[in-house]
Amino acid sequence: MRDFLKQLYANIGNLNKSIVSVLTMCLFSSFKAAYRLERMEKSQGKRMFVLGNGPSLKEILNNEDRINEILLGDSIVMNYFANSEVFKVVKPRYYILLDPTFYKEDIINNNPKISQVFENLQDVDWEMTLFMVYVRNANVIHKYVNNPRINIVFYNGTKIIGFEWLQNICYKHNLGIPSSRNVIIPALQLMINIGYKDIILYGAEFSWTKTIDVNPENNRVFLNDCHFYTNKDVHYYEKGWYKWYLKAIVDMLDGMDNVAKYAKSRKVSVINRTRGSFVDSFEYENPDTIVS
Repeated sequence: MRDFLKQLYANIGNLNKSIVSVLTMCLFSSFKAAYRLERMEKSQGKRMFVLGNGPSLKEILNNEDRINEILLGDSIVMNYFANSEVFKVVKPRYYILLDPTFYKEDIINNNPKISQVFENLQDVDWEMTLFMVYVRNANVIHKYVNNPRINIVFYNGTKIIGFEWLQNICYKHNLGIPSSRNVIIPALQLMINIGYKDIILYGAEFSWTKTIDVNPENNRVFLNDCHFYTNKDVHYYEKGWYKWYLKAIVDMLDGMDNVAKYAKSRKVSVINRTRGSFVDSFEYENPDTIVS
């Protein structure tokens, strides 16, 4: 009886999540964007490298064997990668943005880091696809990215969770993503949908709990959100943020689990080569043991 009640409780929970996800999808997802994604050119059998911006990526990009391996395959980068010195070395085939700050004109104009991303994208001299979350004011995006070498493709950022079979159908048809908390999650899903069967993940530590602390002088919580291109990026937060962020971390890890389930359903291999990664959804491979 206890096992039956547990299963019943789980099914009710999944049913509620599924209903909310479907309603949200109908309200906020673009079926036209989903269709255009399905019509995209599929991969030609190359290995895909998903490059998150975690601190460990710096070591990978400074390793000649690893960078050569990345250059032999295809890659997708994200967020502020365009502001790094290695952007024009890697020449990624894909770029993806998720954070809402990249879509608001007033923020773009007043945030030097974001405006620099768009300025650097204007200098791209190779063919590249830029994935951006579907928004109704798409003209803003085209205003700041009008490089003829860049193909802008919109994807649905609607969070879809619930029954695994429903999740996988929606993910396959680009109607939503497992989590909108971290850009690596939709990057992995999109690369699966484009047809990559062999995916390597770098720079995905998810180790924020190690860099959260409290200033004893004012009892304010702060986070050192460091990346491969900077060792220090301290943000102070208000009361209640810590509890909210711990929930957000769980949401991101759940999102990774759902991507892993989806990858398995599509017979896609995803290997996590991030040293010190808290993500255990995928098989781990130590980059030091790789024979070139």
